[in-house]
Amino acid sequence: MTQDSKLTRRSFVRGAAALLAAGPLTTLLAACGGGEAEPTEQAAQAPTTAPSPTSASGGADASPAASPAASPAAEVPTPTVVTGQGAMTPFKFATARQIASLTPYIALEKGYFAEEGLEVELAEIQTLGQMVPFLGTGEILAAGGALSAALFNAIRQGIELKVIASRTALTRGFTFHGYYAAKSRYDSGEIQSIADLRGKTIANTNVEGLVAWENARILQSAGLTLDDVELVGMTPPDMPTALANGAVDAALLIEPYVVMTKRLGAGEPLVEGDGIHDLLGQDVPIGVVLASPVLLEDRDLAIRFLRAHLKAARFYNEALVDPATKSEVIDIALTYLPGQDRSLYEEMIWPGIPEDGGFNPEFVDELQQFMIERGEIESALPVEDVVDLSLLEEARNSL
Repeated sequence: MTQDSKLTRRSFVRGAAALLAAGPLTTLLAACGGGEAEPTEQAAQAPTTAPSPTSASGGADASPAASPAASPAAEVPTPTVVTGQGAMTPFKFATARQIASLTPYIALEKGYFAEEGLEVELAEIQTLGQMVPFLGTGEILAAGGALSAALFNAIRQGIELKVIASRTALTRGFTFHGYYAAKSRYDSGEIQSIADLRGKTIANTNVEGLVAWENARILQSAGLTLDDVELVGMTPPDMPTALANGAVDAALLIEPYVVMTKRLGAGEPLVEGDGIHDLLGQDVPIGVVLASPVLLEDRDLAIRFLRAHLKAARFYNEALVDPATKSEVIDIALTYLPGQDRSLYEEMIWPGIPEDGGFNPEFVDELQQFMIERGEIESALPVEDVVDLSLLEEARNSL
């Protein structure tokens, strides 16, 4: 890997400055990476081939989550976003570039990875399922994202992958999602409640696994099922635009795009925040850390990575109660994430990031039963074949 392939913190700052040169409405859209949105359906089954992880660009024309449907002749970019300085052990981690994925960026900026002797490279992805083949070969040591069919199917096929921590959770006070109807549909009276979504299109970051489960629970509250709607895949920054121009009827938004949608007048909430948490009926590990077979064989390396993650999680949770620390976390978000409007972060609902990295493994059983009913997986795996929190416990005990 050449030095030219690595984008440093300074590169991200230059890109952020370029974004701010746009006009007012364009700035709000471009600051969060949005553009002209076209919904694209995503396959619910595990892919037979996966796109290569793409490196994020800090330039003004960068897309925060590049489409995996690249031209066959396109050159595969080096999967590097940013690199910790002064580290000794290389460590490739794949993650979406969004607020729910903030802990690795905190760990980079605060030096937590360097303290553990890790030189971390962050590969930008859209979904965790895209990374399963790369995790299987060890090209990527670990990845963060939502539980999906690709994970369960890969484990069933003999690839030793394990969920080793919860990275982000939907908890009371920190449910950073919103179910929004397109403003034009709402104002016309076509969609004014969840029950009105029958036969409608709903934009989502994914169309299967945990994301589909969340949609199902929300729709169930109005007597609907996933068979009554059409889920379409879309990157989060494109959703406010899609709502504004009527490309979709509704969207399951994440922050800060909930706030952005309100400001643009692009949509109206059907349910959001703790209202969604009430419908889900429990705290949900919306984002997990998935370890590769290579990482599982090196417990010391895995524990060092998890220690850095836990340090970042603790710093993040301090920020939720301390204004000065929160300002620093917003600075980090502005440096590394697509959103370049500070007030968006100041206004939004922040994600829940478990300080201890833990979650209830029994949720995996519930999710698998849902996926069996959907035809995403054939049968349920024992939880111990999917989850191993022993590394997390060692990391906690060694801090």
